[in-house]
Amino acid sequence: MKKIFKIFILVLASIIALPAALTSNLKASAATTPITSYSTFESAVNSIITEYAVFDERLAGSEGEKNASEYIKTYLEDNTSLVARNDAYVKNGVQTFKFESVFSGVFETSQNIIYTLKSNKTTDKKIIIGCHYDALAYDLNLNSETYGEIVASESINGSAGSVATMLALATYLSADGLDFNIEFVFFGAGESNKAGSSYYSTGIADEDKANIICMINLSQIAYGENLYFYMNEVSTKSADFVESVTYDERVEIERVNTAHLNKILLDAEQSELGLNYTHVALDSDNINFMKEGIETINIFAGDYSNGIVIGRQEFAGSDLITYTPDDNIAYILENKKDYVIAENLYEVYKTIFVTITNEDFVSTFEASAGSTDFFYKVFTNSNLVLYLTVVVFIVLVIVAMYVYYKLSIKAYYANIEMEFLSSVMKISDEIDKSGKDDTVAKVVSQVIANDIKKDKVIKVKSQKKDKDDK
Repeated sequence: MKKIFKIFILVLASIIALPAALTSNLKASAATTPITSYSTFESAVNSIITEYAVFDERLAGSEGEKNASEYIKTYLEDNTSLVARNDAYVKNGVQTFKFESVFSGVFETSQNIIYTLKSNKTTDKKIIIGCHYDALAYDLNLNSETYGEIVASESINGSAGSVATMLALATYLSADGLDFNIEFVFFGAGESNKAGSSYYSTGIADEDKANIICMINLSQIAYGENLYFYMNEVSTKSADFVESVTYDERVEIERVNTAHLNKILLDAEQSELGLNYTHVALDSDNINFMKEGIETINIFAGDYSNGIVIGRQEFAGSDLITYTPDDNIAYILENKKDYVIAENLYEVYKTIFVTITNEDFVSTFEASAGSTDFFYKVFTNSNLVLYLTVVVFIVLVIVAMYVYYKLSIKAYYANIEMEFLSSVMKISDEIDKSGKDDTVAKVVSQVIANDIKKDKVIKVKSQKKDKDDK
């Protein structure tokens, strides 16, 4: 009977412990899901880039750009479990919009492609991963009569590498264990004043912004000496978090130091975020989300270690190939034989993976939200002059009060000293006049008594004056 009772207790304890054990295993599985191997990733992105490079005329608003968007949409439908967004503004994953082209000067049509990896949990929280997919290249041959003419380019660094990385992420990321949705947005007309991301970001309702944990932007990541990530002009806990996580996971990416980036001054009408300058880390679609108060991670490649570069630089001492016809696979492999495009893209993939799957990701970013508001409200363009004026005025008032106080104290003690000397002189005169020793004490007592009375009057007046001043 005792054995049966013990067995019953063991079975009951197992049943009670089972849900907790399953939950624990699920959490551990989600946290320790192995990242896709480099060989698998390399094969995928190289295949995508080869296919995507066919669309070598992807100018914003062109037929080539539309064909590229259809390739992205077809790939997502055929190779991923992502769901096309459908609402009043997006039809079957396509958000169509009009924009004024910086090339033609007329209004043209483009489209954002929007698909979502849905969490297995019911949640409105999400992150956005985005890049633009159009391309721009100029003929920069100074001996050519067509210098400055827009020409075709595979635009591997310009956008193909970013598109391939996003499609690989869409393929290999799993919803298991995620506490949020992931919205993949491929922006059209990015090279025309970032029109696609501007249209998308300004259309986000205020009540929806609170549910966006962050926006991760990929910008010219395929070609460059180093990989960098940038988050804000102000240091934040979330930026510290990304730096710590990528360092611990040995991802080859650096946190860009904006203090040494060369700033390009802007005119007042060009100013963005209230800043009167820009730099390479602010020259992408991330800035449209920053304007909306959404935290961003901008990832890009290049060589900015010396801090004297104006604009972009891929490798120190090398000509820029981005925005030129040389931005193609053949040229890159021929001129940078030790450089492998997929290696850069894999580090970007790992950066995103280890960041968003970390158990502290959501809590850290939510705690950091809004931490830069004070900086942009006080220290940027229009507010800076007013702020400095108020600070200078307050400082001057404090200094004036301090000087007045010091002078008042000095005058008070100078007055006491003069009264004392006057008393001594009077005593001396009275002694000389009396000529009698027995009257000296009386004379001294009388003079000092009169002066003490006078000193009390001075003190009373001084105290009254201090009280009035206060």
